[in-house]
Amino acid sequence: MERIMRPFGNFRSLGKLATKSWVKFIRMCNALHAACLRILVQNEPFKHRGLNHNANEIRLLRILPQVRNGPISALRTMVIHCEVFTASLDDHPSYDALSYTWGLPTCPHFPILLNGRKFLARENLWLALYQMQNTTDPVVIWIDAVCIDQENISERDHQVRKMKAIYEQANNVMVWLGPGWGQSKQAFQFAHEIYDHRRDRDWIAQRFLLPDISKSLKALGNLFRRDYWNRIWIVQELTVARNIIITCGNDSIAGDCLLRVQDLIVEEDNKNNLFGSSIPDDQFTKSVLKIGGQSEVQAWRDDFLIKDLSLFHWALYHFRRQSTDPKDKLYGLLGLASPSANPSIEIDYALSTAEVYTRFARKEIQASKELHILTQVRPHLTKLDIPSWAPDWSLDNLNHFFLLSILETNFNFTASSETKAEITFSTDGRTMISRGVILGSIEAFGAPAAINEDLDLKIAADMFYKYWQLMSTLPGDHVLKQESFVRTILCGKVMEDRIGKDTPSDFYRKVLGGFVELFMEVYPARDIGASLTGHSDFIHAQGQHDAQTAANVSYNATAESVVWRSWVQFSVAATWDRRFFVGSKGIVGMAPESALEGDVVCILLGCPHTMILRKVHEHYIVVGEAYVDGYMYGEGIEMLKRRELELQSFELH
Repeated sequence: MERIMRPFGNFRSLGKLATKSWVKFIRMCNALHAACLRILVQNEPFKHRGLNHNANEIRLLRILPQVRNGPISALRTMVIHCEVFTASLDDHPSYDALSYTWGLPTCPHFPILLNGRKFLARENLWLALYQMQNTTDPVVIWIDAVCIDQENISERDHQVRKMKAIYEQANNVMVWLGPGWGQSKQAFQFAHEIYDHRRDRDWIAQRFLLPDISKSLKALGNLFRRDYWNRIWIVQELTVARNIIITCGNDSIAGDCLLRVQDLIVEEDNKNNLFGSSIPDDQFTKSVLKIGGQSEVQAWRDDFLIKDLSLFHWALYHFRRQSTDPKDKLYGLLGLASPSANPSIEIDYALSTAEVYTRFARKEIQASKELHILTQVRPHLTKLDIPSWAPDWSLDNLNHFFLLSILETNFNFTASSETKAEITFSTDGRTMISRGVILGSIEAFGAPAAINEDLDLKIAADMFYKYWQLMSTLPGDHVLKQESFVRTILCGKVMEDRIGKDTPSDFYRKVLGGFVELFMEVYPARDIGASLTGHSDFIHAQGQHDAQTAANVSYNATAESVVWRSWVQFSVAATWDRRFFVGSKGIVGMAPESALEGDVVCILLGCPHTMILRKVHEHYIVVGEAYVDGYMYGEGIEMLKRRELELQSFELH
């Protein structure tokens, strides 16, 4: 009963359904309170009847119309009456499907009536149902929380396997972003204005010059900030949808229309620097309007139609998304995976999360004959009982920079060249024996800088200097050491198209100069040494030279510093939770933060990255991926061919 009573203090949600009159709002809350109590007292709990899985049956929900105006009591208007009935997907029934956020189990619950019996719906679902009620006609819709018996694991397994087909066959996928609040109404009004004038470019150009453009863009950006867009399940639900309708409170817009609006906004920015003039300091809004919202959905749809992606690749795309059940980090994407890419896992909610993740890693390795999945492990953070070679997909890796990128494949590494994994598994499936070579072991780390976030530049300045002090103790050519150092603190993410007009040597010097400028800015009283300050001077000396040789160009020292400071920011984002190390045989690299002195640096056959392993008694555990300068593009395999390295087996637990 406590969860039922709580909503009436939740003015933020329910207040959006009320008018601006607080008197009416209070009356509405009282009416809802009375309606809930009446349902709880007078009605028996709803119980799902079994489905015929052989007949491809699903349940559908019919939301009955409710008169909200006229001579009817407020109590009756607050009761949501629905009917649940079965249908076969083979008969192609007419229905919509709801895409929404469940909310936590502890969130307020509201009773509704299903076939005359009470059913507790979480707050956000109740708000969606209330909003969808039609005053004249019933609405037929599929909603997972209602149409699947969530307490019946066997049924849940069967129905979740059908969800791709359910959303594919729906007339419309109804996106419910939640009640209207903040500037959501302004966002929808702005989107409709732009879409209605989509063929009138002059009108659009003038609209973007109006004083309210900044607020309108931010309002639309805030719409894409809502929790809904971080759900794992929306990827499948929206990727396969025939039509998408996005609703927030009383406002709605078709997904295709919103996509066109975002395209027009980006076109205007490219043409007339819209973002620079209207929201110059709001990087999030700029980014989300360009690649978030419906633009992101369209990218998923394109990938689904064009690319033959395995479940692992879909997981790489979306591992940062959220799910109430951690198993859904994989199950929610399973319907999109190509059957030809690799054998898929079976949906089984009776299994533990640890077993699901372990089975997936094992099947992915066996099917692909590759160890790409090892690059995603972070065993020191997991609380699950899984082998060190199996990723924990439930981890919050929001700010962690993985070296393997599904989006920028031209930056991916090939440490094991074109070799295939040579692996065997124990009978219980928890031990993997893999073949590979040892490059050396970790001997020393740069002093830890205690960075707590990926953009902590002040501490990063000290981190850089401590790392360089360790690097400078190594023997060898000074210039080559500088270049190796820069490649390492950038985790090797340097290609010719990013260097620009500079030679590689000049580029490395300028990145060093960017760090030096930051250090001198943060610690003006500390002497960093002439050899390093010379790199900062080099940035501006060459910048002035380039300006003098170019016609009608004046040198802007501040702008030049900003360019190289951006590389500093990239380095910090990529390495803030890693450790710079030097090892035996002259190896230099970036290891996971949990690495220890004595850990082994190796290349496993079929693995694109160098890996850090730790010997425990007679076996090894995986510590994580590493960047090791000079060994990321098959150099170790060439040494193996020349018999400079020896192939050996690693028993990984």
